[in-house]
Amino acid sequence: MANPGGKGSTPRPLSVSQEQYNERWEAIFMSKKDEKIDMSEKRAENLSEIVQDRAEIHRIFEDEEE
Repeated sequence: MANPGGKGSTPRPLSVSQEQYNERWEAIFMSKKDEKIDMSEKRAENLSEIVQDRAEIHRIFEDEEE
């Protein structure tokens, strides 16, 4: 019996060139990696600001105690 479900190990033919396929793949999936990197950088910047703010608060309270 031939493969009745039409399923097999042979991939379907591409309707676009391999180059276009690769470009589209990168446009979809690589941009998400860039967004993750951007978010990591923003988190690092925010953490740095928090640390600086905390140090400033400590300085203010130390000055008040004296």
